[in-house]
Amino acid sequence: MCGINLIVDKTCQINDFPIKYMLAATHHRGPDFEHFITFRDQNYQIFLGNNRLKILDPQPRANQPFISPCGNYILIYNGEIYNFQTLKNQLIDTGVTFQSNSDTEVLLQLLIHKGEKALDQLNGMFAFVFYDRSNHQLLIARDRFGMKPVYYFEDSRYFILSSEIRGILASGLVNKSLNEHQIPFYLHFRYAKRPQTFFKNIYQLQPGCYINRDVLQTNEIQAIPSTTTNPETVSENDLLDHTEKLLSDSIINHLISDVPCGLFLSGGVDSTLILALLQHHFSKTIPSFSLVNSPKDGSYGTLDYRYAQVAAKKFGSDHVCIEVNREVLNDFENFIELFDQPIGDSGALMTYILSKEAQKSVKVVLSGAGADELFAGYNRHWAFYKYLNNYRWMTKFIKPLKGLAHVSPSGFSHPWRKKAQLVRTFLNNIDPDPKTTYLNFCSLGTTLGVDNSQFFNNGSLPIHTMDDALGFDRVHYLIDDVLAINDQMCMQNSVEMRMPFLDKLLVDYIYSFPSEVLLKKGRKWSLRKILERKGGSDFARRKKEGFGLPFGRWIKSNNLDHLWRFLESPKTPISNYIDPESFKKLLGEHKNGLKDNTIPLWSLLTLSHWLQHNFD
Repeated sequence: MCGINLIVDKTCQINDFPIKYMLAATHHRGPDFEHFITFRDQNYQIFLGNNRLKILDPQPRANQPFISPCGNYILIYNGEIYNFQTLKNQLIDTGVTFQSNSDTEVLLQLLIHKGEKALDQLNGMFAFVFYDRSNHQLLIARDRFGMKPVYYFEDSRYFILSSEIRGILASGLVNKSLNEHQIPFYLHFRYAKRPQTFFKNIYQLQPGCYINRDVLQTNEIQAIPSTTTNPETVSENDLLDHTEKLLSDSIINHLISDVPCGLFLSGGVDSTLILALLQHHFSKTIPSFSLVNSPKDGSYGTLDYRYAQVAAKKFGSDHVCIEVNREVLNDFENFIELFDQPIGDSGALMTYILSKEAQKSVKVVLSGAGADELFAGYNRHWAFYKYLNNYRWMTKFIKPLKGLAHVSPSGFSHPWRKKAQLVRTFLNNIDPDPKTTYLNFCSLGTTLGVDNSQFFNNGSLPIHTMDDALGFDRVHYLIDDVLAINDQMCMQNSVEMRMPFLDKLLVDYIYSFPSEVLLKKGRKWSLRKILERKGGSDFARRKKEGFGLPFGRWIKSNNLDHLWRFLESPKTPISNYIDPESFKKLLGEHKNGLKDNTIPLWSLLTLSHWLQHNFD
């Protein structure tokens, strides 16, 4: 795992300082080794820099930038190729020799021999720049799921690329300017809209895409070829058996490392299944880490504190449990500074605290991320499934059903509060139009006076079926929320997160099944069945609670009033985009127990402080 940085200077006038500044800004991504190289030609000069986190082959021979023996090819690379040993053996059979045991060298040789045609052979997470000096060609690529980021900027003088936006800005060659068009999108979905970012003229390379360009000439972004399976009708047992085999194979491949590995364990289905399969198939255990709230947080918290400990004991993991309380928000301003761009999801803070603790003993952690999108595990998936199945009668009674929403009490702690909140969310958001309904399910739950109609009328977001809804989450929410958080927060602590559920073979297999199969027996029924087979019935039957902080309860306390002081100033940046009185109303409703506004309040707090830090 690393940070990659590139500058193509078309003016041939800059010195080494911009690339050095970029490496310093992304140092946390790879503190074990840092280096850059530069080449000058008649029409440009190129700088390639890398921050290395040593995971495979920690010897200096695997350091980057990685240069071929002939000197013509250079690679800077961020990620892990899990099938690198198979690819290496294939290359050896053709006469290629290797000087290291790293996947970096395998990727370099594969690109030398096959170019962009090699990309569909890669099973893993990656972002890289491959430079062919003899042909003056740059090949830039990002994995199909977007697990590893690539940001870039280009004008008539420079082409600049980095693993993080902060790397591009640190170069000193780019003006820092807010892209205001992202604000309405964020206020609906809680994250930025690709390929643009919150900064003008800085873009993301789309997941599963590559650019093969002459150094001085921009070429079209192209999609990496992918294969999908078309399985014949399979029985339930065959589906479970093959899913278990693919997931088990993926888990063991994701543990290939020359440094210690751990697991983020919530006690939910996904992470517990990873631990159970490790013990069952490989008699292998790894340390686990859980972040839990105090039982005093009641229905605003989760039962992770109970289930994670039981899971670790049952499946033989050395467990580290970190209890959090509202004091973690005392350092909220410094936490916000870690974001390249805002993501309104409290899972970011949890992931940061977890990885900070894990870093004390491991460099790699496994996570259950991706399972919900792959196997239809979110509450909104089940709600939309039921909505579509009852569409005819439900749409006849939209108004009276929406009128019942306020009857469901969710603004104060009681044993059925979470169920009440789900009912309230469902009734508030249903609409005669399926697309509008599902996008409402994905929203903050409030417009704050912002016109969001542009998102409902966007023809690029067709959501008419359950398959469309799952596709939306896989292409947008998974990449721009979940995976963006995982990369930013773990890499801030120099920890590599690996996600076995996003293995290429497993994903291709599950994507080939229609949503009806994935949901016919409830959310993630197939994973629950596999976990039951492994003796994890208690965890398989556990209701989904999510991976969030009991922020909703904490902000009822006056001890955190300092977080909202920006509302007292009419000149605060957020006031340019939303009505402060609407914001205050949300906060008042929540504090007085009238409504649970946890999600919009966290998202707005994140955006407000991020804007203040970057543009005040």
